[in-house]
Amino acid sequence: MTSKVRYFVVACWILLNGHYTIAQQSTQYTLFHFDKHIFNPAYAGLDPELIATAIIRNQWLGLQGAPTYQHFSVNAPLISGLSGVGLNMENDQLGLEHNTHLSVSYSHHIRFSPASSFSAGVRGVWSRKNLDGSKIITPDGIYEQGSGPDHKDGLLPVVSQSGNAVGVGVGLLLKLNTFELGAGADGLIPAKFTFADLSIKRDPTYFLNLGFTQKLSESLWLTYEGLGRSNGVNIQTDFAVKLTINNNIIFGGSFRGYNKSSVDGVSLFGGLRIFENLILMAAYDHGLSKLSTVHGGSIEFGVKYTYGNKIFRENLPPVIFNPRY
Repeated sequence: MTSKVRYFVVACWILLNGHYTIAQQSTQYTLFHFDKHIFNPAYAGLDPELIATAIIRNQWLGLQGAPTYQHFSVNAPLISGLSGVGLNMENDQLGLEHNTHLSVSYSHHIRFSPASSFSAGVRGVWSRKNLDGSKIITPDGIYEQGSGPDHKDGLLPVVSQSGNAVGVGVGLLLKLNTFELGAGADGLIPAKFTFADLSIKRDPTYFLNLGFTQKLSESLWLTYEGLGRSNGVNIQTDFAVKLTINNNIIFGGSFRGYNKSSVDGVSLFGGLRIFENLILMAAYDHGLSKLSTVHGGSIEFGVKYTYGNKIFRENLPPVIFNPRY
């Protein structure tokens, strides 16, 4: 199979199978539960430290033109502890398509107790999409060695073209001790990536996440996580269970999909705290869809760094006047 045919196969599979369209509309990460600020701006500054997370994902190993992602996220509370800010940067490559995303988040928190709060967040997003028209092939196109491609379709580019778009995302989060429920949307402002003769519409993506942590002993915690994403027509889900030992060792498994048409894979993941403020993470996905016959699974690697000092850990004390007499 030539490289151009592989790109064509990947593109057609995504276009013809709705559940994959959703997975690629908003990028998917098996390690999403290690830093939820990646998809929900309401998490920005919720924890009392600065948190920086980097994740790389190689999807569908062995299939040329398959998706690869790199994501960097950082968020921190402001001094008051009642609001937070965040930054996300993402790069993804899918066959002939290359996307870059940059977003800035702000959130406000209403604290009921040290472990309970309600948060609302908003983020502004700038995106750039590049299409390499030389890698497109069509059924009626002419592709001869030594000459440029002729797709026999005036809408499709024959060279590399780029388009830009801006958007807005929102998120809500209710956190009650060991339970949390979040919801929101990205791409609320209708937008298009406009090229020379082609426009690609960016649809909104809606999400819902929930989590519950159960204390098994002084050193063991069991956490259940769920994430659902939709464009309003199709839905994709992730369910994960993870065990944390002494807050230093984390391992678990997850499942992507909820019915016959959406089942995508089963995953194993783990994390290890190598320093007080540094955790290394890894995950492997075993494919369960029909596409799994032509790839060797997916892998992810990540690192999470936390930085906390007195400014981030507690509110400023009230002013106390203590006269000498």
